[in-house]
Amino acid sequence: MSTIPALEPLLGVGFAVNLSYLYIPWFHYLQGIGKTAKQALSEGTDSKDILGEYSGEDSVNCVQYLSSLGTGTKGPDCKLFDKLWSYPLRIFTWRVDKMLSVISTIFIIYMLVIGVAHQIGLYQSTLVEISDNQKHWFLHLAAICIISPLIMSAIALWLRVRVKSYVLKTVGEYAVKEKTDAATAFGNKPDI
Repeated sequence: MSTIPALEPLLGVGFAVNLSYLYIPWFHYLQGIGKTAKQALSEGTDSKDILGEYSGEDSVNCVQYLSSLGTGTKGPDCKLFDKLWSYPLRIFTWRVDKMLSVISTIFIIYMLVIGVAHQIGLYQSTLVEISDNQKHWFLHLAAICIISPLIMSAIALWLRVRVKSYVLKTVGEYAVKEKTDAATAFGNKPDI
């Protein structure tokens, strides 16, 4: 008797989670990151003035790039990769998260079909039997198929916090306060 059907409950959960990740708008994290950048941009009272005044600066271009994510339009090029949080952002901009879910879904469908075929006794000569020392690999792959969308969700949440902080520090309320404080400090210095 095959051990593959024993994985069916895990595979069913993984199938549901990955299909949800691919198709439910809640999981479209690239759009969510772009919306977070736009919202942080609108929260700064003088952000439009800063965007206009410092439009050539790379950090301002990066804010515009971040706010264009998920909209289908390409924002200006920027050198964002000096920030540590920008490396996990590539998971979403390069669509690695979606490709991982598609691969997981294909693996799950394949395993479910093999499990059903083994259980009803079809194609026994053509389907490979999982040996005892391979069982843990298939269990781990099934667990990864379930966990990977959850890990992507956690990374996206962390990225949204980092993007909001970056935008607010660059052109938002923190940047406005910092530039005002710098101008006040400069204005109060005695002339030498």
